[in-house]
Amino acid sequence: MKPVLKLSLLLTFMISIHAVAHAQSLEQFKDQRMDETAIRITADKAIHLIAAKDYSGLGSILDSNMLMSARPGLVKQMVDLGAPVLASRGIPPAEQAHLMYSVNVIRGDSLLIHSIVYQADADPAVIDAKPVFFVFNFARVTGTDKLVGYHMGSKMKP
Repeated sequence: MKPVLKLSLLLTFMISIHAVAHAQSLEQFKDQRMDETAIRITADKAIHLIAAKDYSGLGSILDSNMLMSARPGLVKQMVDLGAPVLASRGIPPAEQAHLMYSVNVIRGDSLLIHSIVYQADADPAVIDAKPVFFVFNFARVTGTDKLVGYHMGSKMKP
């Protein structure tokens, strides 16, 4: 068998094992899923607060532990980077936001993270422009009305 084919089969097998293991680990947390409607309401509120440049409003829906462990100026940076994108591209419709799940290990404990992902489409006026993703993370320990994580960028990270 050719080395390239062997490598391809090995990678396919490894990816298959990882996908099965990930699906099984998510299945363990099925009873920890939170109310999707409530999560979507908070994520929609967050994206609108960013668009409106409401620093204090956004700060009020971030988990206090997240704020304490984050670098100073996090809320300002979230708004200052996100607001111009939303102003030029518009706020993505809430009904098009995607719900994703991931299992993260934090301080030795496995935690089911719920993520709502909004996609601001690429600016058609800019050559090689990419869509921008706004990802809002939630965890059962803080409830559906507090964000435990946030990511904005051209690559989606749950």
